[in-house]
Amino acid sequence: PNTRVLDMMSSWVSHYPTDRSWGRVDAIGMNIEELLRNPQVDFAEVWDLNVNSTLPFPDGTFDAVTCALSVQYLTHPETVVNDIGRVLKPGGKVVFSFSNRMFPSKAVYGWRQRGEGQRVELVQSFFRSSPHFQAPRAVDKSTPLHWISYLSMYYLGRPLTGDPFYAVVAEKKA
Repeated sequence: PNTRVLDMMSSWVSHYPTDRSWGRVDAIGMNIEELLRNPQVDFAEVWDLNVNSTLPFPDGTFDAVTCALSVQYLTHPETVVNDIGRVLKPGGKVVFSFSNRMFPSKAVYGWRQRGEGQRVELVQSFFRSSPHFQAPRAVDKSTPLHWISYLSMYYLGRPLTGDPFYAVVAEKKA
């Protein structure tokens, strides 16, 4: 009940269970109107991590930090990840989740040029570059035949299966 979570690069929805059993959710994002419409957020602040990669919170504030479906837009991800290590409590967890969907005009070049497996490795490398974290682990929650969507989109104009879904999870060293 006293757990404090940071939802980074948030908007009108946080991708958390609706039966929330933890304490406070803080959110940073680019659009205050969307952040204020988010029913799971207790505190919201506009913060552009591509302009200022130092999170606006004191050291050791959070038990967990999440970044859902937005890592591909970070221009200095290693710097951001390192600062996440500062605001996390020892033993705190970070989850960066992502799919193959993106706004190509906004995603960084290095993301657009990689395949799905390479993106997982890229995100893991952000955590490996920081002295704050234990070895990150990858989680693949993709539908078993998500690759068929590529073919069905090409031939049928619609996907027949769900999107791939990946997460990289890291824990702050004690």
